[in-house]
Amino acid sequence: MAYKITYKQRALCEAYVRYNGDARMVAEELGMKSVSNVYSLMKNEACQKYLKMLNSIKETIAKKALHYSLVESFNNLVKVQKLALEKKKTIAGKFGIYKCEDADLGSYLKAEEMKGKLAGLYGKEEDKKPVTVMNIIRYDDKNKVKSTSKGDEEEK
Repeated sequence: MAYKITYKQRALCEAYVRYNGDARMVAEELGMKSVSNVYSLMKNEACQKYLKMLNSIKETIAKKALHYSLVESFNNLVKVQKLALEKKKTIAGKFGIYKCEDADLGSYLKAEEMKGKLAGLYGKEEDKKPVTVMNIIRYDDKNKVKSTSKGDEEEK
């Protein structure tokens, strides 16, 4: 694919992709005086197309290099949960050594939370709404409202 851009624009685009869009680093590498020079050179339509192509190539290479998917991540979290529940504790006593269950519920719950996030079950921060918990504490992200179980007193 031929792009009608200058050698300087080509080097600029390649550095921009290499530094993940850090214009300061690009300007420093190419000896430019300011970051605004980086953006002004990249306004060219052909430069934008070349940049888009470079980014798609970078993504393709990253996917091939990583070989990791959402399914693999989810399956690994399932394994971690299983291990957390199967954890055993060894106790040395008067009459010998005993193994008893010592499930790590903290790790189990953290893995469960991460699975939910991976599956997209939890909304964004903006989607949070006030929630009443056990009719004792009301949580509101914006106002930090606390109320009693009957709702008689509220502190804002």
